[in-house]
Amino acid sequence: MTHPKCQPVLATLVVRPDSDRFKTIVRLEKDLKTCVEHRATLTRHERGVGTVRFAPPKQDRLLLASAADDAHIIVWKYDEGRTPMASSLEEEEESKEVWSTYKTLRGHVEDVCDLSWSRDGTKLASCGIDQSVFIWEVDTVRYSTS
Repeated sequence: MTHPKCQPVLATLVVRPDSDRFKTIVRLEKDLKTCVEHRATLTRHERGVGTVRFAPPKQDRLLLASAADDAHIIVWKYDEGRTPMASSLEEEEESKEVWSTYKTLRGHVEDVCDLSWSRDGTKLASCGIDQSVFIWEVDTVRYSTS
C-alpha cells in the first residue's frame, strides 16, 4: 500500500470492542511528520472482533486475518485497483481501499482469541477460549488441531 505523499512505515488496525467491524489505519511518515489515514472499514463478522493480523507481504497478494467472538476467522485479500463502494452509513468514513473475503475459516466452537501467521504467510495459527489450537493451511482451508 502506498500513498502519493508519504511512504508507509507502520500499518495498524483499530478494533472497537464489542463491534463486528474494524478499520484499517495506516500510519505514514514523511519528512519526520506523521499522518494517520483511514483506509477501509471491513464488516463481515457477526459478533465482536478481537484480533486482526497482517500476513507477511507477498508479491502477488496482501492478506490480513480477523478473528471474532462468532468463532470464525476471515482472511481478507487486498484488491488493488478496485474502486471502493460508497458507505451506506452516514457516520462512516469513506473507504479508500477494497478488501474482499478470500477465505472463511470455521472450526472453533467458541470465541477465537488470537492469530499468528507463519513467516511465509501460508499457514495461520489460531487459538480459542475453549483452549483449542488450530494450524490452518490458508489456501486449502485445511487444519490440524492440538
